[in-house]
Amino acid sequence: LVILDADIQVSLADIRALVAPLWAKVDPDEPVLAAVGHFEPDYDKSHWPVCWFYRVWRLHPYFDGGKFGGCYGLHAQACPIVKAMPVVINDDEYIARQIKASGAVVLTSCRFATAAPVTLAELIRVRSRVARGNQQLIMLAAKGQVPTVIDDEKPGLVFLKRLVKRPRLWPGFVLYAGVKACAAIRNRWHHRQDAGGDIQMWERVSR
Repeated sequence: LVILDADIQVSLADIRALVAPLWAKVDPDEPVLAAVGHFEPDYDKSHWPVCWFYRVWRLHPYFDGGKFGGCYGLHAQACPIVKAMPVVINDDEYIARQIKASGAVVLTSCRFATAAPVTLAELIRVRSRVARGNQQLIMLAAKGQVPTVIDDEKPGLVFLKRLVKRPRLWPGFVLYAGVKACAAIRNRWHHRQDAGGDIQMWERVSR
C-alpha cells in the first residue's frame, strides 16, 4: 500500500524503490512495516521568506531517517493501523508512531517533492495547521491513544547545534522562529474565536 498525497511529485521508478523492501520476507522479530523516502520541498515559485524558512527547516533531525509523510509505503500487516485510525489532523505522524512501536521503518532511495507555499501568509497558515496537529497528538498521547515519542537526545538541541555551525542561516532562523510564533498566536486567536474548538479544520493553500 502506497500512501500518496494529491500534490506530491514522484516518479514511477521512485515508487518502485519505495515498495521494494516491503516485498521482502518479513522478520517476525522486527518486521519492516513501512518504507519512507527523501523529501525535497519545491520552493522555486516561493517568495524569499518562504525559501529561507525551508532552508532552515530542513536541518531538523526529524528528516534524518527520511520523511514519514506525503509519500510512503506500508506493508499489508500495517494496514489495520490505518483502518483503526481516528480522525486526526497529523495522520502521517499518528501512523508513524503506531508502526515504530511494533515494527521497523526503512529508508529507501525514493525521492519526492511538493510545491511549497508561495507567500509568507500561506506558509503561516500551513504551519498553524501543523502546530494544531502536533498539539492534538500530544493530547492523544496523554490519554494513551498514541505512543509517546522518546528521543535519546532532544531534537531541538540537535537542530540548534546544526544551526550554530551554519552562520549563513542565522538570519533565516530569525524568520523561522517568527513563523512558528505567528502560527502559535494564530492558533490561540482562532481557538478563542471558535468556542467549539474545531481542531480538525483543514487549511489548503493554492499551489
